[in-house]
Amino acid sequence: MTDPRARTTSHWAVSEECCKQMARKYGWTLREARRRLEANDPLTWECIYSGDAEFPKSAMDYSGGADDD
Repeated sequence: MTDPRARTTSHWAVSEECCKQMARKYGWTLREARRRLEANDPLTWECIYSGDAEFPKSAMDYSGGADDD
């Protein structure tokens, strides 16, 4: 059985500071920020957060999926 404390979520950002800003804005715990040096993509920082660090649903979400509420 997987330890729930070991679960992480990754999001990508343009800088390590952006990783920290996302953590503050959404109340996430930043575990680590890793830079991908060979990437041509502007989002070169992998921000690794503890737990399920998901963005809140947007009022502009037109994905057509079923509501989970």
